[in-house]
Amino acid sequence: MRNKFDGSARPTIHDLQAMAEQAARPARRKPQGPSRAARLHLIDMLSRWGGAGLAIIAGLTVFCAIVAGRDYPFRASVWCAIVLGALYVCRRLRKEFRAGEASAARPFRWRANYTSALAVLGAGFGAGSLLILPAGAAPGTSLQTLSLILAGSLGAALLHTPHGRSAAALFIPAALFSIFGAWRAGGAPLALFGAGAMFFAGSAALYLISWRLRSTAARRFPRTAFIRREPASRPGRTAEPDIGTAAAI
Repeated sequence: MRNKFDGSARPTIHDLQAMAEQAARPARRKPQGPSRAARLHLIDMLSRWGGAGLAIIAGLTVFCAIVAGRDYPFRASVWCAIVLGALYVCRRLRKEFRAGEASAARPFRWRANYTSALAVLGAGFGAGSLLILPAGAAPGTSLQTLSLILAGSLGAALLHTPHGRSAAALFIPAALFSIFGAWRAGGAPLALFGAGAMFFAGSAALYLISWRLRSTAARRFPRTAFIRREPASRPGRTAEPDIGTAAAI
């Protein structure tokens, strides 16, 4: 049986010095993203630019509903109500944040809520390619509606590029619905070489612009590092030296 009072089981002063030296080494940190100031700057840009993007979707929704409503009034009314309801939520979130209400005190939570609302808006806006037009709709009306929905979602997403996830949440659902609508209207060639090509080109443009804005904000608001110093426990008393220093030996 091992004696618990055996001195060999206890760490020596050399072991304690090695442990202190190991603890004093700076830990390797993973590459960090932009600073908090840079992210707040991007959130402010998102709230300012987003209004124009919402206006684009609102205008195209009303226009498409009026044009398609001549032949399919019920379908156009249902789709318009869905999109305008999602627009109201997005606009209300943005207005509260810009007005400095309670949501302005938590900008990152506001950004998450706004991104979620944009995902619903993108899905509702893109669903017009299936809801507003039946399977046997006229080719001219189908192509016009699909083009406006896809181009409008891309234009609105470009105005949300200060936050890449917000732009993707708006553009990707609308583009996928447009691809399905193009497949139903014109088959595989229109879906792959028309809507599909615009989807990949638009996704690449959104990524590059978002990366550029993020890099610019990171250079403008770099990270700052401050050396933390442990103060003495009492006024007028110096801190005790750490294990492994010359004064502690």
